[in-house]
Amino acid sequence: MDPLENLILQVWPLAGVLALFVGLPALGWWMRRGQARRLDAQRTHNATQAARLGLQYAPPGTLAPGDAGDAAAHRYTGTTDGVAWVIEASLLADQHIVSQLARGEGQRGFTRWSCAQAGTGGGYLMLMNLQGNAGAATATTRPPRGEHGLMAGIARLADRAAEAALQAYARMSFGMEGPALGALKPAHHLPLGDSTFESAFRAFSDTPALRERCGPQAREALLREHPAEVALWWNESGLMLRWPGSRLSPAQIAAHAQFGATLVHLLRATTPASVGDGSMNSTRRSP
Repeated sequence: MDPLENLILQVWPLAGVLALFVGLPALGWWMRRGQARRLDAQRTHNATQAARLGLQYAPPGTLAPGDAGDAAAHRYTGTTDGVAWVIEASLLADQHIVSQLARGEGQRGFTRWSCAQAGTGGGYLMLMNLQGNAGAATATTRPPRGEHGLMAGIARLADRAAEAALQAYARMSFGMEGPALGALKPAHHLPLGDSTFESAFRAFSDTPALRERCGPQAREALLREHPAEVALWWNESGLMLRWPGSRLSPAQIAAHAQFGATLVHLLRATTPASVGDGSMNSTRRSP
């Protein structure tokens, strides 16, 4: 064998390992730098769009200590028709680049609109959008009166499973935790008395009078928004609406804000002295 060929055969494995050792960190640095540049560009783009709409924008991780809201989300604030609101949007897995997502990509993230001033005055109402996998959380099985033994035990297990599913839905959809989450029970399933509305939403409430405040005009508005998979959580702390997917084009921000403000007036929500920027609480987190 030629001496040069022999040398190459001896050296090339070491050269390959050295190139890999040096190249992988360099590649990682290049990818992180590229991601940082894209995030900076997205922040600048969002801030510019928000300014044009007369809104305020805060990128992920910029909330001051003690401020209400989700620190991991893109955050817009504004006032529409006299209603102060907050829109928070986040992609899962800490992917903070938001865009116009195609239909079917909704499970990758969420958009939440909230208004702290729009409280119920007492009690809660949750409207679950009956699309996707939400049907798994709608069972309201109760042990039949007089039932004992195995069947009663099975019914109780079904109740516990239904409660866990409901709470998982509320936690994933609205970021609920603590007492508000514990108050949600399958026994609070609220018949809506309207087959069209009941086929689109499943209601849970500990205060049946809230059903009457969700009148015909509010129901019509919710039905129009139903294909976009809107869901609703309403209690004494305020009103929250949730859509799947981080969709924050200027038109979408304006549409979400207008829909939320319209619904506040249609629900005849109260206006307690609460958080001034429209954010409902400071304990809500991304799922």
